[in-house]
Amino acid sequence: SVSVTPGQRGNLPLGPGDTAAIGSDSRITVGGDYGTKVRAVKVDGSANFRVSTGPRFEVNASDVSITTTGASFAVRAYKDDPAIIVRVKEGEVKVDAAKDSRTVAAGKSIAVAKDGTMSEPSPEAVDQALGWTDGKVDFTNAPLKVVMSEMARWYNLPMTTKDTSLYSRPVTMSVALASSKEAVAALEESASVKFTYDKDSKPVLQDAPRSEEHTSELQS
Repeated sequence: SVSVTPGQRGNLPLGPGDTAAIGSDSRITVGGDYGTKVRAVKVDGSANFRVSTGPRFEVNASDVSITTTGASFAVRAYKDDPAIIVRVKEGEVKVDAAKDSRTVAAGKSIAVAKDGTMSEPSPEAVDQALGWTDGKVDFTNAPLKVVMSEMARWYNLPMTTKDTSLYSRPVTMSVALASSKEAVAALEESASVKFTYDKDSKPVLQDAPRSEEHTSELQS
């Protein structure tokens, strides 16, 4: 098994022509007989695979199986996610779950709910789930509570707030994954919040109404 901690990402060579980019807060387990009759890995979290043509390649993510004989595709399967999302960039993969089985072609995505049903996710949902594979974090009208969880995962910034009314505030932002400073600034702007640290040096969010922000800017 190879694990990547929150705020970090990794790359794992699997075999000749096969690689896996590992998302933050994720673990990949590689089958012991990898590359013989079958190529198999298990994903807990998120990973981006580039697989050369060859023996059957299989990804196990919770109760979902993703198979191909050669493709470039990404998987997101964190335990707290409402669905597993698979996006195919090149080639095609077959996705098998309890209640459905589908082939997903290049340029397409599929979402598998916890009950095994499948649906085509919105482009916004795919960008939010797998934007990291393109070097960004991307949210469109996502609840602040969800964004806070993602900030903890991708930037290792486990924010809290005493004002739970902020949780439902919508956030729309798209910033580089490499810059936590840009991400915090975009979050403050979109959600009208202020990022600070408490007396124990832990990151917290506070309400920052736009009128106060504008007044501050005028005064400065």
